[in-house]
Amino acid sequence: VLEGFIEEELGDQRHLQAMVRQSPSWARQRLRDMAAEEGERARRLMAIYYLITGECYRPSISSERITVGRWCAALRERAIMPQLATA
Repeated sequence: VLEGFIEEELGDQRHLQAMVRQSPSWARQRLRDMAAEEGERARRLMAIYYLITGECYRPSISSERITVGRWCAALRERAIMPQLATA
């Protein structure tokens, strides 16, 4: 279960980093900050994993390029849709 949370945070970080490349200049720093927050949560979860198991977690690294498509639609998908799913 913990591995899934780690992978989810890292996946979110990768998507936000991809969005930075296609976003308007006024939004880039905020997206970078959000990606850094996701990365920090993943690092904390990996530390917890280490404390529980005594082993370093090795995330699965995907080499495929993330294509964001239209920026506004991608932002809605990454920010709004998860909130609707939990409501």
